[in-house]
Amino acid sequence: RFCEITITITINHITAGTFQTSDTALAAWLHCQDFIVYSVDASEFPSVFFFQNSQELQKSLNLFETGKASGNIVQFFRSYKLMLSKIKENNKEKVR
Repeated sequence: RFCEITITITINHITAGTFQTSDTALAAWLHCQDFIVYSVDASEFPSVFFFQNSQELQKSLNLFETGKASGNIVQFFRSYKLMLSKIKENNKEKVR
């Protein structure tokens, strides 16, 4: 038997005061921490979420990346579903 394996690489990038991530869970957690997703680019896979970069965001990013992120799981799940809906919404606009 053969098994197909897909590897997705998470991309985090900072340019001109903007933090970009393709990690949907990270985007949802940042949203739970009151950081605003000001744009989503779903034109290619993986989708990219855009935030305004700040020292506070970098501190939160460090917590997430070191496994020290905490919070309300219900709020996180709602934010995660919101991030998925933003991707779907962006994809619908491409079809129109």
